[in-house]
Amino acid sequence: MKKIPGVIAIIALAVGLTWAAQRAGEWLGFSQQDTADAEAVSEVEAPIESAAAAPDGAEAEETQETQDQPARVEVSAEVASIEEDLARIEEALESGEVLEEFTPSEPLSADNPVTWPTDI
Repeated sequence: MKKIPGVIAIIALAVGLTWAAQRAGEWLGFSQQDTADAEAVSEVEAPIESAAAAPDGAEAEETQETQDQPARVEVSAEVASIEEDLARIEEALESGEVLEEFTPSEPLSADNPVTWPTDI
């Protein structure tokens, strides 16, 4: 029971110091919450502004197609590679073939023994 006033005093001190730090930060020009809110708003507004600034009609479609072309090529190449791997794995599983276990050509760093001093 005698510890309760001490705990309350420590909590009050922590709350007071937090409040003072926030006020000092505002006085010095730091405002973390406002900065975080402004960044979140700018992330949401950026796609809206870019969509509003986009050209109309056929120009917009051509611009979008030229911008998406490299990304589509990369994604389609990755998808094709993944599909090939899946087809190879499914074929191996259906045939009942035993898949080889991975054995490294060189010892892995975790396989190397560590020498510790004897005084530990």
